[in-house]
Amino acid sequence: MGLKQKKLTLLDRLFLSVFVLNILNYFLYEKTLLSLKVIFSFFLFGIVIYFLIRKHSLFNAVGKLESVFYSIILSGSYLTFIFLSLNFFFCSSTTQVSSYKVRCKINKIWIPGEEIAPKVVKAEFDGGYHKRIGLSKEIRQQNIHPDSLSVHLSFGLFGVPVIKKVEFDKTHT
Repeated sequence: MGLKQKKLTLLDRLFLSVFVLNILNYFLYEKTLLSLKVIFSFFLFGIVIYFLIRKHSLFNAVGKLESVFYSIILSGSYLTFIFLSLNFFFCSSTTQVSSYKVRCKINKIWIPGEEIAPKVVKAEFDGGYHKRIGLSKEIRQQNIHPDSLSVHLSFGLFGVPVIKKVEFDKTHT
């Protein structure tokens, strides 16, 4: 008795590729100062795409609700990946260094009685925009809680700033 092997359809392969794309999207998003509203709009655009391709043979084997779900997830993930990767890889070579205030220090593990340097901080950018920024090992080894960070920003292809480098701002200690 052998196991019956089922052939993967094109829709199955596309949906499996979304998992890899979303991992890449996470890392690209961490390096970009982009509002989640923009990414949410890419996923909403999937509803429009559903109405354009709902009669396509790709969705014949699934129901209408599943087709809408697949369309939203597939188009949102692929559009987000295209936008973030083009913005990141075709960014300007010139960088602008700005100092930003640290709003919150986040420790991954809390051990009573030990002073642990934060691994992640929440920085406040222009316009009240907040972003989680992972600190480098060098900054964490200093065992000082930074009050501000020097962030090297470069403008991407679509004008969205890309974080090139984060340094501990020694002028605000």
